[in-house]
Amino acid sequence: GTTTADASGNGNTGTLGNAVRTATGRIGRGMAFNVNTAHVRVADSASLDLAGSGTVALWVYQTTALQIAGLVHKGQLSSYSDEAYSLQFQGTTRRPQILLTGATGFKNVTSPTALALNTWHHIATTWDSTGTRLFVNGAQVAVSTGAITVKSSAGALFIGSQYVSGDPFRGTLDEVRIYNRALTAAEIGQIQTTPIGTAIDVTLPTVDLTSPVEGAHVSGIVAVTANASDAGGLAGVQFLIDGVALGAEQTTAPFNAQWNTDGLVPGDHTVTARARDLANNIASET
Repeated sequence: GTTTADASGNGNTGTLGNAVRTATGRIGRGMAFNVNTAHVRVADSASLDLAGSGTVALWVYQTTALQIAGLVHKGQLSSYSDEAYSLQFQGTTRRPQILLTGATGFKNVTSPTALALNTWHHIATTWDSTGTRLFVNGAQVAVSTGAITVKSSAGALFIGSQYVSGDPFRGTLDEVRIYNRALTAAEIGQIQTTPIGTAIDVTLPTVDLTSPVEGAHVSGIVAVTANASDAGGLAGVQFLIDGVALGAEQTTAPFNAQWNTDGLVPGDHTVTARARDLANNIASET
């Protein structure tokens, strides 16, 4: 077909311009951009104006590093005067970059590391009142603190270029996602393996540090214990003393460890039980 559907329910159907569906992508089928005129164009929509917070994420398989390679770009003019946000590769350096344009300035956050060609990489960016972040394969690689309100643009959204025949990407893209909020690092990790249309788990596990109790005076060998659970499955529990791991993460109950307090400096110390579920959501109790 000549269009690609929007799974968000917002009706942001994409129109294919020389982009070709592939039999396989990173998750299911992908979209190949093999010529300079290849792109997917999504008409302007209020749901694509992200303002004070947002997330843009996708899987990328780049085959050729061009001068600038547009991945997801809100704006359609070759002058870039209507550009609102642009996730792209910075020239032939193969470094992913997010450029956000506000009413009075812009933010530019770039990965310090080039990404290998002919390899799948997950690239994501988030922004909110605390800053703008760039993630590669689930790890935060760059950040710029401080808020920005991204301007509204009447231009279309382009995938695989920045406008028709402008700053094209060469390779295959898959699982393009746009949110009107900043996803957490745990959520970024989840969407790497969760197909579009499948709900992601954002519910924290429960954890209860049962021993020692708050305010206890301890000496010698002390038992540290906790209970933890999660509806979607628990990955493990990690005990920490003053922020330092007490042994390895425990993956099966009962969750307990032995804390040797001999040699500790007298005074207050913090004991923490940190539970992690299978979706990498983390909850702690101290």
